[in-house]
This record gives sequence, C-alpha cells and structure tokens, in this order.
Amino acid sequence: MPQHPTRPSRRLTLSRRTFLGAAGGASLALGANLLGGATASAAVPAVGSFDLTAGSLPFLEGKLTADTHHTMQSFCFDPNNQRLFTISEPNGGTTGELAVTRMSYSGTVNGHMKLGKLGHGVSMAAERSGTDTYLWTEWNYDAATDRGRGIQRFKFVDGASSASPTYKGNPVADEGGVNVTPSVDHWNRLLALKYAAGGQSRFRVYDLDRASEGDFSQVLLQCTQPTLGGTFQGWTIFGSYAYLLFGTAYSSTNPKPGNTTLSKLNLTTGAFEQTAVHSNAFGSMVSREPEGMAGYIKADGEHRLYFGFVGHSGAKSSSQPDGIDRPISIAYKNVFG
Repeated sequence: MPQHPTRPSRRLTLSRRTFLGAAGGASLALGANLLGGATASAAVPAVGSFDLTAGSLPFLEGKLTADTHHTMQSFCFDPNNQRLFTISEPNGGTTGELAVTRMSYSGTVNGHMKLGKLGHGVSMAAERSGTDTYLWTEWNYDAATDRGRGIQRFKFVDGASSASPTYKGNPVADEGGVNVTPSVDHWNRLLALKYAAGGQSRFRVYDLDRASEGDFSQVLLQCTQPTLGGTFQGWTIFGSYAYLLFGTAYSSTNPKPGNTTLSKLNLTTGAFEQTAVHSNAFGSMVSREPEGMAGYIKADGEHRLYFGFVGHSGAKSSSQPDGIDRPISIAYKNVFG
C-alpha cells in the first residue's frame, strides 16, 4: 500500500473539498463533450492565475545537475522538504533512459537516482510524504515516439538504479491516450495528466490523494487543448489553469532574443487566456533552450510560476570528457491574481 502523503497547510488557492464536491460521486462520461472545450461533473470554482506578461526574475542560474552533459527536460519541487528535482538522460545513457537529480534550492546536488527506460521526461511531479518524496514520471516506454504510454509513482531513493513503483498504469487508456505526462499542484491537492488521444492534446485532473492510492475513478476536470503552434517544452498545472512552455535553442534561424513563449490555458473553459507571450529571461545566455515548468507558493504567500532553460559552455566537460556541460537556469513570474 502506498504511503499516504501528509497534508499541507489548509491555506489553499482552491480547496480539495470544493473540487471533490464538484466531482460528485460518479465518473465522468467520455464522449463528444470531450472533443471540444472542457467538461466537469459540476462547475469548478474560478481561481486566480499568473500574468504571463509580467516580468521575470532569476531563481537559479548556471547550475549543473548530476548528469552534467545531458539536457534537463523538466523539474519539480517538494516544497515541504525544500527539494528541487530535475530529470534528464543519465550520463552514459541511451535514448529513453531517464535519471533524477535532487538539488537544494541553491542548486547544490545532493542526490541522484536512475530510472531506466521510461520516456523523454517532458514533465515530472513531486509529492511529499513526511520526510520522503514520491515522484511521478512517465512509464512504459514507447521507442517509436520516445515517450511513455503511462505514468508511475515511486519513492525517490538516492543512489538507486531503478524505481519501485507504488503505482504504474495508464489512467487515460480508455481514450487510447499516449504520450502521458504528469504534473502536481501541492497546494490544491491535484494531479493533472497531459496526453495525446485522437490526434489532439488533452488534459485530465484528479484528486492527488486518491491518485496516490491508485484511484483514478473520479475525473475532476478534463479538456482538449486548442491547437497551438511551436515546439512544446513543458507544462504545469496550478489551480484550474495549465501553463505551457514553447521554444527552441538559439541557432542561426533562431537568434537572440529567441522564440521562448508561455501560454495559459483555462482548463474549465478549454480556452487560452494568454497565448505565446514571449520571454527574454536569461536572454544573454550563449546557448539557451527552454525546458520545464512548475508552480509554487512560498511560506509568505508569494505565488511563483517557474520555467527553466538549459545552456552549454561550448567546451568539453572536465568531468565528462565525452560531453559538454549543460548547466540549468530557472526563472519565475510572481504576479498572481
């Protein structure tokens, strides 16, 4: 039986009780309603959201993960234990293999875990249980797409060479969902999944406490994402909104200030409220590729929307002679209302 997470402070943006009341006692019927806009078993209360046009501030800059010469694909936080986790291909690994680095909030590496072949690592999520951290990642690797067909939940164990999942499966298999990636909102006790089905990108939202026990019978919210161009690089859920990151690395066809953009999707209405807002965060980097997003509320109540970048020195690594060091930088926006 998976360990049940210790509850956070009751200072919530959107209460779990409200969400469960909205869910009713029955599972949502899937069908024509899912193909356009959003559906829920009852109205989901409106919550605040981040203003993507606000300026960005630095959180970390130029820090190396344990897998120094591979590109971080995404990151997440365990806010109660003050841990930052990143995911990437491990040094010496092959396509589809993933490993997790645990870091302090100042960017010091203090843990590492290999996971085996799972997917690409587009999104990951953390869930605290006392002093332990459980992670959600892709699962059931598909070599044809370099993505996972489902998700897994497992305890982070420093030094481990594989995960021991408390849950592994595909909650969206009823739709033929693939390319499944998770995101957790700690403060509103939500687990969200982004996946592909029927040629479309879709979202489902679940109660985190139920999901941690392997119960995905109640879908709190679901929607189909309107088409949005660009190279997708990460996403996160916060309340009833999903935030998406797009862009590519600097190149001859993408010179500074680059093409990094952020978009905000209202999961209740299924409509974008802010689309392709350009970001020049860490714009002076020699190399700069956007990778990963995460939401956060500090103890003082400040709301933050984090988004990451990966660069490289352009020189051979001293620690990994066969590769180039690829440090990470993370920025955030904090205008919320």
